[in-house]
Amino acid sequence: MPKPTQLLATIALASLVLISTPLFAQGKPIVPTAGQLELNEQGVEAVIAGNLPEAIHLFEASLALGPLNITHVNLGRAYQRFGECYKAERHFGLALDAPAIDNPTPKQVAATVNKYREELAQSCPGKVVVVCEPATIKLFVGDEGPLPCNGEELVRAPGDYLVRGELDGQLSETSVNVQPMKTSRAKLSISVSAAAALNPGSSPSEGGLETSVVRPPHVEPAANTGLYWLGGGGGVMLAGLALDIIPASAANGQYDALDFVPLALYAVGIAGVVYGVMLLMD
Repeated sequence: MPKPTQLLATIALASLVLISTPLFAQGKPIVPTAGQLELNEQGVEAVIAGNLPEAIHLFEASLALGPLNITHVNLGRAYQRFGECYKAERHFGLALDAPAIDNPTPKQVAATVNKYREELAQSCPGKVVVVCEPATIKLFVGDEGPLPCNGEELVRAPGDYLVRGELDGQLSETSVNVQPMKTSRAKLSISVSAAAALNPGSSPSEGGLETSVVRPPHVEPAANTGLYWLGGGGGVMLAGLALDIIPASAANGQYDALDFVPLALYAVGIAGVVYGVMLLMD
């Protein structure tokens, strides 16, 4: 069975260098059980074979039998290669407090942890948390969006990002610097009343936010329209009848312009009455 030193060196793929590094008190070195060492060794072999999920399972099984500094380092390294940077950092930290073996020494283990943490800082992403007021703002981070602005952590590669929000034509923006293994925060705020001023066709919803309201055009019922035409046509016919019985035009024995006016009114009135009846029958 390989010595613990060989196991740690294999998973590290680099030689351990003695440096003066402050350590948390770990007490006297312990002697791990055969089960701990066996599972740790199997985990190392799984890493070498490229089976990281199996390696993680074996290292966790070893730690379930008892904490051990080198196993925490190995598990952190497996998580690091698997892309789980935050879990890797957690186990690197636990390695400095866990019971230690005598070879490699706690200082050697700490040196390896520092080396791996430097790699994490160079390769791992950070997180962005954006808070929006109101929460209905459409969120854009860099070239990505729209996203829901619900305060969830967004994982992003290190760098500078433009964070902007949109609501009813109103804009709010800020910039944020994402650093490896750290959480950056930003806040966007848009006045709901200002957004409503740009969208006058809106009214407050039950939640107090501005919501567009679309109303259908008013259509007059066909029955009412038919009655209007029927009444109007009848009125025009009565007007024609009144003109037709005026003595000056009815008894002069001549055809003049006044004689044709009642005829025109009769025609228009009859047409109105017929159209009104047709509407009522629909």
